[in-house]
Amino acid sequence: MPILVPAQRLTKQQASEYISLCDVLMIMGGHDIDPIHYEEKQLFTTLNKNTYRDDNELLLINAAIEENKPIVGICRGLQIINVAL
Repeated sequence: MPILVPAQRLTKQQASEYISLCDVLMIMGGHDIDPIHYEEKQLFTTLNKNTYRDDNELLLINAAIEENKPIVGICRGLQIINVAL
């Protein structure tokens, strides 16, 4: 059964609690990742970045890694996994 994470800023503790409920973390596609997360400047082609989402997904990915849970990424999801690693 899917567990949807609310669109609000998570703490590290909350991310860990969500991951403890899951067997697999799946990160879906979407808009561009804020270049600040991979130490680059924003270009005019960066579209509709969502820093809250980036921050939450990075926390969730790190929590999943700590708990040795599988992570699946679709499109943007795979890109943010790469940024996290």
